[in-house]
Amino acid sequence: MPRYLFRPVKPRLAAFAGLLFLIPAVLCGADLRLAGMFGDHMVLQRDVPVPVWGWAAPGEKVNVEFADQKKSAAADASGKWMVKLDPMTASAESRTLTVTGNGSLTLSDVLVGDVWLCSGQSNMGIPMDVPGNEFLQQRIREADNPQLRFVQLAHQFPDQPAADTKGSWRIARPDTVRSWTAIGYLFGDKIQRELGVPVGIVGGAMGGTPIESWMSREVLLANHANEPYLEKHAAAVQQLPKTLPKFEKELAAFKERFPDTPSLVAENAARRQRGEPELREPRKPDGAADSARNPAACFNGKIAPFAPFAIKGVLWYQGEGNVNGFLQYPFQMADLMKLWRGLFGLPKLPFIMTELAPLGPVAAAPEDSARARFGEALAKTAKADGNAWVITIVDGGDPDNIHPAKKEIPGERFAAMALAKVYGRDGIAHGPLLKSWKAVDGGAEIKFDSAGGGLIAKAVNLGGHGVGDDSVHGFELAGKDKKFFPATARIVEGDTVIAKCPQVPSPIAVRYAWAGFPLCNLYNREGFAAYPFRTDDWPFLQPAAPPPKESPSP
Repeated sequence: MPRYLFRPVKPRLAAFAGLLFLIPAVLCGADLRLAGMFGDHMVLQRDVPVPVWGWAAPGEKVNVEFADQKKSAAADASGKWMVKLDPMTASAESRTLTVTGNGSLTLSDVLVGDVWLCSGQSNMGIPMDVPGNEFLQQRIREADNPQLRFVQLAHQFPDQPAADTKGSWRIARPDTVRSWTAIGYLFGDKIQRELGVPVGIVGGAMGGTPIESWMSREVLLANHANEPYLEKHAAAVQQLPKTLPKFEKELAAFKERFPDTPSLVAENAARRQRGEPELREPRKPDGAADSARNPAACFNGKIAPFAPFAIKGVLWYQGEGNVNGFLQYPFQMADLMKLWRGLFGLPKLPFIMTELAPLGPVAAAPEDSARARFGEALAKTAKADGNAWVITIVDGGDPDNIHPAKKEIPGERFAAMALAKVYGRDGIAHGPLLKSWKAVDGGAEIKFDSAGGGLIAKAVNLGGHGVGDDSVHGFELAGKDKKFFPATARIVEGDTVIAKCPQVPSPIAVRYAWAGFPLCNLYNREGFAAYPFRTDDWPFLQPAAPPPKESPSP
């Protein structure tokens, strides 16, 4: 792929932005400083070597002292230095980390526990203070956990990897958690209380970003799966003389109408009461300098300067920007995991991913679904990787809102999966998964793994659309003509469902929850929703939105 595809519209300005964090180290090398991720109230990762780094004058000897350890290093020619603390056990003791050289720095109230990076798109970044969600509002009022800490990575999107980031660690209290990622807070609070060790949550999400912005340019160029995106980006750059002035005009008008955040919040509150969509600030056009959607932009601004900070694992909620690229996504996600694991020096770094929430109108008839196939792509990725897992939030959508309010659903399921797969806790950690099926007596017999205490039908209501708990909804059957029809279904054993449909007396394929917005209600007694599935291998059928071409793995 030609490298001109990465050329920013204003290369000099973009390059300057990418070097902003280098200036203090180069021009003020005599000033001892730590990388921006290190600060008061931080959590350091337990049980692994812990890199601590910063900048000083070239050749300056730097000492780092923490928890009865003293490590030393000399700054290199660029002024950067790094030490690695020996692995430490978890500790809620408030301790001091000291850095000395030609000067001294002191960080207070430092704990040792587990640090989780929460990354992806806007649904991962949506804060706790979601209007209309009384559950989250109550959790805000109850927030009082001194062993739970949070830091937000700086929003910067340079053309080259930034040297540093900025962050300010906060303790979980009612006055602080409002701005935290809701999923990250609920996840962190759950595992902290279950494990009894300090937990640090790192906010590393950015709305509207494709997976291609979260990988380095070298990785993007090496995989044919990224070609459709790179070609689209190149075309967007060519259109900037038209799109950029239009954006600037729309942005000026928006800021004139809403000069501050409270004015926009008030307007959107009124619009919600009227049932109207909320207003958002115009988004910078693709291809513009410093756009978060540019190739490698989020990697350069968020991941590269954050690594190799020691972490326990990654929560990944991304895909609204790639849902129609489900054929390429397994190759791209495999690249991303390999890249990040290499940067953090953790070859088995756990990744927990989520399917996308349902969105759009409830289908009047069975339909193929890019959303469901995207979840299938995640499952393939996780199976091939061996140290990645997927949760389903098929019961957590909103037909009219790409940002569904019930963030407790992914938050709690991320936590359950982590406790089981990463921490080895016993018990059911997720919903029923297809085990096997066969045609029987004019219908289909479907058996499930992870049925737990037994399968149940649960009453579900999503955005005014609901089904009761008197029967199982969401199953479809198809015969030799490959046409799917809704099926009636019932639970006959703890792990078995029988589905029948008069139009399909001899089924050859079964699907469950296979729609953009399915109405489905199969759960296990532990409260986890069953995963969408299909037993066929038929190609995607959606004339209005043909899928992208499949690309080979690198």
